Amino acid sequence: MGGDSSTQGIERIFDKKVLDDIKKKGKCTFTIFGKKVTMTKEFFEDAKKYAISKTLSNSKKPLLVMHGEKDVIIPVSDARKLYFYASGPKDIKIMKGGDHMFKKSLDEALPLARNWFKKYLK
Repeated sequence: MGGDSSTQGIERIFDKKVLDDIKKKGKCTFTIFGKKVTMTKEFFEDAKKYAISKTLSNSKKPLLVMHGEKDVIIPVSDARKLYFYASGPKDIKIMKGGDHMFKKSLDEALPLARNWFKKYLK
């Protein structure tokens, strides 16, 4: 999965109301993709401590980046950034017609992930 883990990148996907509630109350519970999620202030504070670009460039671990071409939540450019920074064995697949949850590309995504896991997670 791809994404911009910077605080700015994470914050851009949330409604202003969610972010305001987190700042005022320390947390906010909301529904996304039919699931109830509680996001805390600590999550954002923790995210500020890490730079995904540095982590990936220092890691030699294998990385598979799969991203939906039609993802309206996280831009495809974020997936490409992750791939660019990774220094270990890596692969990237942009799923044609895929959204954030791979609803229309699950038949392609699952075998790809399974084969990747078989190759690297021995």
